[in-house]
Amino acid sequence: MAQQAYTLLLRLLSPLIWGWMYWRARRAGGDWKIFSSDRFGSYALPWDGEPPVWVHAVSLGETRAAQSLIVSLLSRGDRVLLTHTTPTGRAEGAKLFAAEIATGQLRQQWLPYDFPGATRRFFKHYRPRLGILIEREVWPNLLDQAQKADVPMILASARFSERAQGHVRRIDQVFLSLMRDAYASIDLVLAQTEDDARRLFEVGASNVQIVGNLKFDVVLPIVAVDAGRAWRQRLTRPVISIASTREGEDAMFVSAIQHQLKHPGVKLEDFSAHAVHFDPILTPIVSNDVPTEPSLKLNASIGASDNPTSASPSYPSPASPPPLFFLIPRHPQRFDEAAALLEQSGLRFVRWSDIRHNTHADRELSDVQVVLGDTLGEMPFFYAASDVAIVAGSFAPHGGQNLIEACAMGTPVIVGPFARNFADAVQGAVAAGAAVQIQRSEIVDPALRAVATALNWLKEPEALAARGHSGRDWVALHTGATARILQQINDFEVARDQALQRRH
Repeated sequence: MAQQAYTLLLRLLSPLIWGWMYWRARRAGGDWKIFSSDRFGSYALPWDGEPPVWVHAVSLGETRAAQSLIVSLLSRGDRVLLTHTTPTGRAEGAKLFAAEIATGQLRQQWLPYDFPGATRRFFKHYRPRLGILIEREVWPNLLDQAQKADVPMILASARFSERAQGHVRRIDQVFLSLMRDAYASIDLVLAQTEDDARRLFEVGASNVQIVGNLKFDVVLPIVAVDAGRAWRQRLTRPVISIASTREGEDAMFVSAIQHQLKHPGVKLEDFSAHAVHFDPILTPIVSNDVPTEPSLKLNASIGASDNPTSASPSYPSPASPPPLFFLIPRHPQRFDEAAALLEQSGLRFVRWSDIRHNTHADRELSDVQVVLGDTLGEMPFFYAASDVAIVAGSFAPHGGQNLIEACAMGTPVIVGPFARNFADAVQGAVAAGAAVQIQRSEIVDPALRAVATALNWLKEPEALAARGHSGRDWVALHTGATARILQQINDFEVARDQALQRRH
């Protein structure tokens, strides 16, 4: 009954969902194929091979996280069906696995909408021998049809926050045990942390193991990393990347950069809590739900110059080499919006898309203050070219973005107060001395403090290098999730085969 009520509501709301997807496609670009037959479980190309291992990576972050696991599956001879929901995820998968797609060892496809008929046709067409959902993609009809098609399902590198747990419980208050039944139907749940495992068990998952986070097994693109480091070496200035900014954050950081340039040498305590608001065009988001805690959460090993209780960070003197800032919006629909903010601010900037193929661009940036990162898929280059990375998505209430990739490259990291989606990783990186987390202060805006902290770090190259080494060591300490997941999959498949043999 709950499943039928959910499906009815989904059908009633589907025009609104498609409208939202159309609006997002118009803003973000990319080919969403909203009404393609694939999204409804009908396929022009036959599946002519052995039953594949199906991996679902909803978007860009999940696709990158799944890379090491997919490479391992391909290496052991599996054919892989890789599905996505967003065009950014699909584009990243096409780039990462171009050779395997060309040979037919991997096929990409859209995940069908969660209608019973669409998901039933999906399983009938591809007949996967195993399904692997990355991180948290749990859809009731999809899992129901997997059970009916006798396709075992695994939730891998699963993360499940208190907020997600609350959402699931609220859904079940309306639809009885809809989500509890869905989680209970998953054959094997491989959680990132003990807390994730506990919360997943509490909402109905039964066979739960702890394996770690796939994102620590990041595969660094050597060509992009080497190119970024070579580009940085040709500069005579330090580089600070403000990466993966989301709605509201571009204005915050443009304003913070303005202040750094207008007031060199001014200590942070000389600014009032609203000092960053004097430019009406560049008013940052201010949220009232951030606790007023000390301005920085720091490991005890961090130098006194970073600790607000001993000495507040200050801007470097005018004689110091001026830094070059990379401002990198996460979503392409905001590239023009960020450019407009930079134009209005009076900051001298260029678009990365205009100089990325110019072999002498580094020589022509002496008067440029900001480079707007307006391309996709080049974050490894930007991190490798940077002395410090401010990982955004965490300075407005968006939940944060992944900081592990920057740490893996040895780039010291600063994050903001809203990092709930990566809370465990942030806590671990801070404890290791690889990162700091800025908290909301009544004295200074967090974006302004992040920029000032980055500038303070630049004045201590040895300490900065130590942070970078700490980041690499911290990532290395937590690698191995891929191997553990593969071992769990192997053990699961052996046990399943033995059970089938006993049954016959």
